[in-house]
Amino acid sequence: MVMTSLNDAVLNTLNGAILYDRSILSQVSDEIFLISSWKNSSKISNQYQSGGRGETFIISNNGQEFVLRHYNRGGYLAKFNRDSYFWLGQEKTRPFLEWRLLKKLFDLGLPTPKPVAARYTRRGMFYHSDIITVRIPNIQPLSSMLMENDIKNDFWYSLGSTIYRFHRAGVFHADLNCHNIQIDTNGKIWILDFDRGQILAPGTWQKNNLKRLQRSLKKVSKQNLNFKYN
Repeated sequence: MVMTSLNDAVLNTLNGAILYDRSILSQVSDEIFLISSWKNSSKISNQYQSGGRGETFIISNNGQEFVLRHYNRGGYLAKFNRDSYFWLGQEKTRPFLEWRLLKKLFDLGLPTPKPVAARYTRRGMFYHSDIITVRIPNIQPLSSMLMENDIKNDFWYSLGSTIYRFHRAGVFHADLNCHNIQIDTNGKIWILDFDRGQILAPGTWQKNNLKRLQRSLKKVSKQNLNFKYN
C-alpha cells in the first residue's frame, strides 16, 4: 500500500491498483467493485442516471450508501470497444484522474460527490476501470425536473451561480449537460461525472462549456412541450 496523503492510499492488486480514501473504507480489494459483494444494490434507471456512459449502481452496506460506475465508451467506437482504454500509466488512467479531481473539488467545498475508491485492471496495453463515490440522496437530473415542473427564475439564477463557482475555480467539465446537473429535494444543485474533467486557466472553454449546456437544454425542450428554451 502506498500513501498519497493523510487519508488517501493506493493498494496494488494482482492486475492493477485501487486508489481510495481510508477515512471511508479501511480495507479495499477488487471485490468491492463487484455488485455481488454488497448487501444491497440496485441499478440506477436511465431516467435518473447522470450523463456518464457507464452502468451505474447504488450499493450499500451497514447504513453506508455509495454509487458504483463502470467506465464504458460511447458513440460509434463502443460497437468495437465497449470498455477498454489504452494504457498510458497509472496516474493517467481515467478513474485515478477523476478521483483526484473530485477530491480536490470536494475539498474546495464545491457541490460534487465525495470520491471513495477508484480502480483499474490492466490487460496488456489496455485497462478497464471503475469508480465509487458517496451517494447524494434524493437527487434527480435537471432533464427529468424540466419534464415534470414549471421552473422558476430563481432556479436559473441558482444554476448560473453554481456553474460560475466551478468556472471561477478553473473547473472544466467535459460534458456539462442536463443529465449530470442534479437537484436534491432541498433545491441544492449538484454537478456529477467529472470523467475527463480538468483544472484550467480562464479561456474560451468556459463559454464553450455553457454552449454545450445550451445544446442540451434545447434538446430537452424538443422532447417536452411544457418546457421551451430559446
